[in-house]
Amino acid sequence: MCHESKVTESPEEEKIRQASVKGEPLVWQRGVRLPRHVYFSHRRHVALGKLECAVCHGKVAESTAPTNLPVTPLTMDGCMDCHTRNRVQNDCDECHR
Repeated sequence: MCHESKVTESPEEEKIRQASVKGEPLVWQRGVRLPRHVYFSHRRHVALGKLECAVCHGKVAESTAPTNLPVTPLTMDGCMDCHTRNRVQNDCDECHR
């Protein structure tokens, strides 16, 4: 739904719209890599934690270009600070499996 209407003249944006119309999956290029021992679930953060995408990814709905870096630092301190601020578990094995 993010790219239903045209935002830019980019042919890359048109590829996204066409894939959606055809029901084809998008081929993503990973922008961030976490170490293998770190488990990150968008579902836990978005569906269960009720976090809006903009909390970590910035105002992507208002952007005309993809972001290269997350707004929230993907570091041990960044994660622990966010968990502390939001009063959620900071148990090691919740993220390190």
